[in-house]
Amino acid sequence: MATTKIWKIKSRFDNVIDYITNKDKTDNKNYVTGINCMADIAFKEMSISKQQFNKTGGILGFHAYQSFKGCEVTADEAHEIGIRLAEELWGNKFQVVVTTHTNTKNVHNHFVINSVSFVDGKKYYDNKTNYAIMRKVSDNICKEYELQTLEEKSYYKNISNKYARSSKYLDSVRTDIDYAISQANNYNEFTKILTKMGYELEHSSNKMSIRKFPYKRYVRVERTFGEEYSKESILFRIKHSVSFKVPFPEAHTLIGRYKRKNKTAIRHTQKVKGLRALYLYYCYLLKVIPKQKYPPKYSKAMKEEIKKMDEFSNSARFLSKYKITTLTEVRKYKTNATTEINELKSKRENLWKRHKQIKTDEEGQFICSEIQKLATKIIELNKNIKLCDFIENRTSMIKKNIKDMRQEEKVKLKYTDRDYR
Repeated sequence: MATTKIWKIKSRFDNVIDYITNKDKTDNKNYVTGINCMADIAFKEMSISKQQFNKTGGILGFHAYQSFKGCEVTADEAHEIGIRLAEELWGNKFQVVVTTHTNTKNVHNHFVINSVSFVDGKKYYDNKTNYAIMRKVSDNICKEYELQTLEEKSYYKNISNKYARSSKYLDSVRTDIDYAISQANNYNEFTKILTKMGYELEHSSNKMSIRKFPYKRYVRVERTFGEEYSKESILFRIKHSVSFKVPFPEAHTLIGRYKRKNKTAIRHTQKVKGLRALYLYYCYLLKVIPKQKYPPKYSKAMKEEIKKMDEFSNSARFLSKYKITTLTEVRKYKTNATTEINELKSKRENLWKRHKQIKTDEEGQFICSEIQKLATKIIELNKNIKLCDFIENRTSMIKKNIKDMRQEEKVKLKYTDRDYR
């Protein structure tokens, strides 16, 4: 049985990392793993990601835990479960440190997640929906290890269903705000576009809240979507936005219909008539307003097959790129890549030592950019090493399948010959 929780880190981010990686708690650091970063220098690498996207303030990160009941798992199993949970929830975009504490009666995992994505610089958005997803993923992994899971209470189901419904609304609100920013020339025009798109706006302490019928509660824009949607950030984006401006941008809202229980569908926006309707129709014919396309929905089995196809495609690209034709060459590349990673890590460590002795801001920025280049190269080499492992395992599996097929053919031939006799 595993319980989970997550909360914000607003100060002393390094202290939290030091706490969860304490060697007395993690069996002399045997249960410390970095995802998309090196655990020993995780704070430095996470700081580089923040500096790279100029997001060093606000929420610094998130601290989560996953606790197991009594002695139902060993420390090795708990750490393995923690790594799987972190990779599934945050592994695509965020740097995470996973540790397993063994100094208490209940073995438990700790996670420290960087608030800024190293991929696109977007901040992690923590809400009840994401927490419900975290708990659901944790339960699914625990079931695979034949562990007990907490029985869902009625209030948890209500929270889950409520936020599953509202998450689509929040996504559409964010999309509409982004569209209004791209079409506005100043802040007043931005608010007018949102008003014409059917939103009601409120401003309090220089912060904006919006809502759209039939929802009753206002969405606090900056708190819900992050610092990128503060008034200062919106003004900056409007000033530096380069996009194709269209007349009547309010007619391009993505939210048109709402279905309410026991009631007919309601269209909140008024029907466009006259010259404006004719103009929009011609825009549609000329593909200025493209027809909205929705992404296809896949079953769980289909997603697994797509994942396998991606692995095969990546392996084929890797073999073609480096002109590898034999398993010996795969192993040779893996050895060379491991050696190169160690050399790059050594260079990065030397750069960090130089960083402590910098005298000018220009020198500091140059060193940070060089460290980021090395980190990018290390991540690429680690991905290639994983592909080498996949190719080796796949090759041995194919050889075994061929051997089994030949064995079956021999058996069939043996019985066929006996029948003819």
